[in-house]
This record gives sequence, C-alpha cells and structure tokens, in this order.
Amino acid sequence: MRLFIAIELDSQVKRVLTDIQLNLKDSISKGNYTSSDNFHITLRFIGEVNEDEAEKLKKAIDDTVQQIQPFTLYLGGLGHFPRKNKEIIWVGVKGKAEKLFKLKEQLETELEVSGFSKEEQDYIPHITMVRQALLEKGFDEIKADLRVPEEKIAVKSLSLMESKRVEGDLVYTAIHKRDFH
Repeated sequence: MRLFIAIELDSQVKRVLTDIQLNLKDSISKGNYTSSDNFHITLRFIGEVNEDEAEKLKKAIDDTVQQIQPFTLYLGGLGHFPRKNKEIIWVGVKGKAEKLFKLKEQLETELEVSGFSKEEQDYIPHITMVRQALLEKGFDEIKADLRVPEEKIAVKSLSLMESKRVEGDLVYTAIHKRDFH
C-alpha cells in the first residue's frame, strides 16, 4: 500500500480551496486538479509499505500526538514548484508555523525510532491545487491576480493516508487517525 502522513482539512477550508481552483482555471490551459476530497497538508510522504511497516507508522503517529497540542494555521499565499515546462501550483500556510515545524520534527523523530530514515529535503508545508499545470501567463502575474483568503485551519489530528487509484481517479483515505492531546 502507498501511504503518507497528513493533516486533514475540514469542509469549509476545502470549499475555499475549491474556489481558488476555479479562479486558477482562467490562467491554466491544462493541468491535473486535485480533487477537493483530497486536499490536505502532507507532513511526510512514505511510499509503498507492507502491513508490518504500516503498523509501525501507526505507532509513530500515536507516539507523536501524545506530545502535541492542537493549534491553528491559516491559508497563506499561492506558491509553485517549477517542473520543466509545467508547474505544481499550491497554497501555503501561515500562522503558528513554529508549531507545525515542531510537529514535523517530532514526527520525524518517532519515524526514525520506528525504523524509517529521516526526510532530508526541506519541508515546505503546502496544499497542492494543480499538478502538471501549463500556465497561460507568468506565475507572478497569476499570484498577483489571485487573492487567497486567510481561512482558519484547525490542526488537531494526524492521519495515515492511503493513496490509490479507483476507476482512474486518485483517492486518499485515512486508515488511521489520532487527535492531539
């Protein structure tokens, strides 16, 4: 199974993100839009694992949440990861970023204890809007034209998510979820 660890978003945040996507469509000629059901903040992509490894991931999540209090983030500005002639367009987060980075650090520690190597790349918290986007104009112009509302994100749990294709569509399902203490 293909897994990742994420912060799930409530329906109100997903509605705001869907509106942002609709506004983006004017500036993107082609792209793979994230389904609103799949909006989330990834803390750690894991990849393919077996059942034993999945159990270790669940324990790492359980141990992480013991030490974390709920906190609040807000939707931030538009960002992008350039990929050759296409882009990944995302919405960032702001607010209690230090709490998010502490959560990420704690999770990485627990994952390492469970036998998973630490993630080496820099963590850029974001919510993916569009993959393989072909832009009609420059990203800076798109960013200047699109306002991202400061919608509140209640961060109160961690989820182990499974990613799989169902009838050609990518579906993310929480297979383990724990609330913070």
